[in-house]
Amino acid sequence: MDGKREFLEMATSLKLVRRAEIEHEGENIINNIYTDLLPDNGILQQVNLPRTTILKGRKGTGKSTIFQKSIEDMKKIENVITVYIDVKTLFDGATPSISHNLSEEISSEIKKYLIYKNFLFEVIKEASENLHQSIKSQSFIKKMIKTVSGKEQYVENEFEKIKNSVDDVIKDVDTQLYTIINKTENSTNNDKVSAGLKLNLSPEIALQNTIEQENSYKNEFTNTILRYFDIKKCLIDSFLNIRNILGVKYIYMYLDDYSEMDEEAQEIFMDWFVAPLNNISDDFVKFKIATYPNRFYFGKLDNQKVDEINLDFYSALYTYKNISKMEEISINYIKRLIYNRIKIYLPDKTISEYFDIKEDDLFELLLIKSI
Repeated sequence: MDGKREFLEMATSLKLVRRAEIEHEGENIINNIYTDLLPDNGILQQVNLPRTTILKGRKGTGKSTIFQKSIEDMKKIENVITVYIDVKTLFDGATPSISHNLSEEISSEIKKYLIYKNFLFEVIKEASENLHQSIKSQSFIKKMIKTVSGKEQYVENEFEKIKNSVDDVIKDVDTQLYTIINKTENSTNNDKVSAGLKLNLSPEIALQNTIEQENSYKNEFTNTILRYFDIKKCLIDSFLNIRNILGVKYIYMYLDDYSEMDEEAQEIFMDWFVAPLNNISDDFVKFKIATYPNRFYFGKLDNQKVDEINLDFYSALYTYKNISKMEEISINYIKRLIYNRIKIYLPDKTISEYFDIKEDDLFELLLIKSI
């Protein structure tokens, strides 16, 4: 059968992971293949509004594709800058740097908080660097040439200020955390010696001691961040200065794979980064967050001021209150999704050439597999 390779390319394009661009013959084809579940690109239009938005859906429901299309749309808007952050990759790479000798002694609980600390500041640096690159990009300069002209140095100074501020905070936090680690490990070793001279502790008492120790680590971590890290002074004030210099209105900050972190990491990320930027940035930062259903921690984020969009078929289409109608719309969506890809990857072929089954039956089967 001709077109096997092209068919495989089409199938692969349906498995977009995070920001990986959908390209065909070297060109970004997101505008050609984007398919919205709702009529008139209803979901995309909601995401493109200047509001913080949460996209909820299982793997494969198109969250990353929607983000990619939204970012492409925002390139045409003069007063919007886009920033994309691959949360999962940053979290996976947030391994703390610990000397070999100390590494063997540190408990897994302490290492966990060192990872959280690294992750928090990596996100801050990534947000700043991505914003910097977006501003420097040729497309943005072309849009804002009258505003940007002659003001580049002022913008550069603000980004340098962010970098220096973040570096200073990281040094202070690291110094304090490692001081705490040394004290804690010495105390733990002394406790072990003392415990050896006593009768074995009951399981209940041992568990209670463990819980108390874990709470102690968490409190020390929180107090250290609270003491040294002021996100307004460190980041938000410079963001607002950049906004005023360039005359832009919004930053759209896309956070992909938010749910790939554990729950405690989500809490720290929300409480120390997302909620403050969202709540005290003078309406400048609008988050677009991709998450799994029932895996989102709101913290101090006001859910009355946040749009929640569910991408699972029946949840997204519940307003129709008619199962047959919901299934009809869902099947129509799958048809449009596949047909749009065929136009690009297999322009001289039809889907029936690749499956020994009627098209209607095929799309019904695909719907069943998607639910």
